[in-house]
Amino acid sequence: MAKSKMRIPTPKQLPSGAWRCQVRVDGKAYSVTDPDRDKCLAKALQLKTGMTNRSRYPQQMTLRQAANAVIQSLEGRRSPTTIAGYKKILRTDFESILDRRLCNLTPRMIDLAVQDMCTRTNDRTGKPLSPKTIRNNWMFIRMVLEEYCPDLKLKVRLPEVKRSVTILSEENEIIRAVIGTPVELPCLLAAWLSLSMSEIKGLTKSRSLRGDYLLVGVETVVRVDGREIRKAGGKEATRTRALKLPDYIRHLIDQVENDVIVPDPATTITGRFYRILKANGLPHLKFHGLRHLNASIMGELGVDRATARERGGWANNTIMDNVYTHSLESARDEADRRINERFLRVIEGGV
Repeated sequence: MAKSKMRIPTPKQLPSGAWRCQVRVDGKAYSVTDPDRDKCLAKALQLKTGMTNRSRYPQQMTLRQAANAVIQSLEGRRSPTTIAGYKKILRTDFESILDRRLCNLTPRMIDLAVQDMCTRTNDRTGKPLSPKTIRNNWMFIRMVLEEYCPDLKLKVRLPEVKRSVTILSEENEIIRAVIGTPVELPCLLAAWLSLSMSEIKGLTKSRSLRGDYLLVGVETVVRVDGREIRKAGGKEATRTRALKLPDYIRHLIDQVENDVIVPDPATTITGRFYRILKANGLPHLKFHGLRHLNASIMGELGVDRATARERGGWANNTIMDNVYTHSLESARDEADRRINERFLRVIEGGV
């Protein structure tokens, strides 16, 4: 029986000017891009040939090759930040097993590689990796092993993820400290309406404002390899939501000249916020801690859990909360009214 000829992919030019080739191996689609048309085609052919051979003998692949194949298969199906995170794992962790052939891996080797990660320190902070980071990194490697080594019995001991507690004893002082500063708007969007930084950066007048409502999560801006990238949608489906826009915040937005509501880079916003806290003698708080502040205020005001979850865009894993529990419109209006009153009272100098 004659062998079927390998189909040659056709490079297509993207609006950016770069070239892209798409190839299929064993029913899975892979995409290759390059500024040069011929190099793009060469890379695509190399990928197709190499992966075809590996698919015949998958156990001869190294763990690194298998991981890169998984990453390529997820391009376009995972967010840019997720893909960048996967690639970073291959640069920083699991060094002792990444270049071993899959057929030579043992559960003991894998467990020791995780143990090495537990003793590693963050290159930037010098602190040990958090249990959450270790678990997330392991989940990626486990996904690779489950696809290419489904019969391998994995026995990995992971550190326990401890619940973090954020103390917000100076919440009124935090709100007052940012009023009238260059970061007043992003800080109030986080503390008053419970927006994350990526949600704040994604807001535009043309797509996010609808009458008295602010549409959150239509677009978000994420940071990948030091660059801010705008993308459609948010981290989770529950994060796309419509919030009643307080008049105070609407006034701040109306003063913004351009379409992008918060144009400053995230690093500039957080840096200014930290300096404001320090100048006012307030304890350090991560910018994301302003979402915790919002949650604590809703709890203090007695906002019911369903309304608080919907307002903040927090996901819940139980069927009851996901499918059957909804906040009534009247409850949302009452929650908005009480929270608005609370912030205005603080801004105007009350308690």
